[in-house]
Amino acid sequence: NVTVHDDPDVDALIARAARDEIISLEERDILVGNGSDSFPGAHPVERGDLARMLLMWYEGGMYVDVDSLINRNFDEVFTANIKMCMSIYDT
Repeated sequence: NVTVHDDPDVDALIARAARDEIISLEERDILVGNGSDSFPGAHPVERGDLARMLLMWYEGGMYVDVDSLINRNFDEVFTANIKMCMSIYDT
């Protein structure tokens, strides 16, 4: 299944994270902005990065960039106690 999240979805996810004290209210305000040109909120890429992490936190699952190379069996990585897994770049 594929779910597409638009800006209002991302704003709602960020607001939920602030209510759940995963991020601060100040961080929420910085990310979402106030709707004015003087304080429009964070760049869409920053908001998208955080939204992906928050979705992983709340819903579980896996996110992989399309340019990532998978070199391990998922059974080695995902065990019953894994809540969130993020790839890293290792040289």
